Amino acid sequence: MKINALVFDAYGTLLDVHSVIALCEKLFPGNGAALSQLWRAKQLEYSWLRSLMGCYADFANVTADALRYACRALDLKLEAPHVLQIMDTYDRLTPFPDSPRLAKIRLSRHGISGALRNRFVLCPHQSC
Repeated sequence: MKINALVFDAYGTLLDVHSVIALCEKLFPGNGAALSQLWRAKQLEYSWLRSLMGCYADFANVTADALRYACRALDLKLEAPHVLQIMDTYDRLTPFPDSPRLAKIRLSRHGISGALRNRFVLCPHQSC
C-alpha cells in the first residue's frame, strides 16, 4: 500500500502548547504557567464535551472560550487587546525541539517531501 500523506497531531505533540507561558507571564505576572495549564486543560475539556454533545464549535472559539474561563477562574482581568495578543501567539506555537527532525524522517521514509519549520503560523484564529 502506497502512503501519500502522514498526519500528525500538532497541538501538544509537535507544537508546545505552553510556549505561550512567557507572554502570559508578561501580561499576568506570577500567573503565566498556571494560566497556560488551566487554559489547555479547559480547551481539551471543552473540545471533548462539545464533541460528545454534538455541539460543534471551531477550534478558535473553543480556544478563546477556554482562555476566558481560565482567566476568570484565576481572577485575572482579561482585556480585549490581551485576547488578541494571546490568541495570535497561540497561532505561532513553538515546535518541540525534535519535532521538525522527526517529522522529516517519518515523511522521507515514505517518499513524501516536507518538513516543519522552527516556527510556523497555523492561523486557526484569524484569516491568513
